[in-house]
Amino acid sequence: MKFLLWSLVVFHISIILMNISAIFVLPFLTPWYVASPLVTYLLSLFTTSAPCPLTRLEDKIRIKMGKPPIKHFIGYYFVWPLKRKFGRKAHGRGN
Repeated sequence: MKFLLWSLVVFHISIILMNISAIFVLPFLTPWYVASPLVTYLLSLFTTSAPCPLTRLEDKIRIKMGKPPIKHFIGYYFVWPLKRKFGRKAHGRGN
């Protein structure tokens, strides 16, 4: 089950990285009338709180393993670790 979870996490990260790269590459490889709606759609995926099917699947696997659900993939694996690492140092210096 642990291998399945980490395989899903790696797959999810690869999808996110491909989407981010597509935002920057599409305008140069396709006509504007193709790139514009696709880039708009990809940006809306990142900026809305619509539930991601891969995150829901990961939550189901995590629950079966006895771990709490994560709800937000990017926040759990990227934002919150950075806040934990750098946030305490920034607050600790001022006090």
